Amino acid sequence: MHEDDKIKEAGYFLTLLHAKQNEPNEFPHLLSAFLAAARSVTQYALKEAGTTPKAARRHSASSGMTNKSAAHRIRCLRSCGMSGTKTSM
Repeated sequence: MHEDDKIKEAGYFLTLLHAKQNEPNEFPHLLSAFLAAARSVTQYALKEAGTTPKAARRHSASSGMTNKSAAHRIRCLRSCGMSGTKTSM
């Protein structure tokens, strides 16, 4: 899968997390699936940018991310996860 697919997957599990937040038997499994998909997005984006997490932090701190596509995908995932709204991804 590519990062676009993983973004959709993370959005799917985020929607389920909202729906099942009061179900203690399902919530931990959905949370694990969401986190795994979300982490995959950053790994794909870093691979596409040709860098490692440490190098990305150093680079973004000094001059900003040069790969706008990867940066966009990371922002999209962050807004999806932090907004608390359902996504149509």
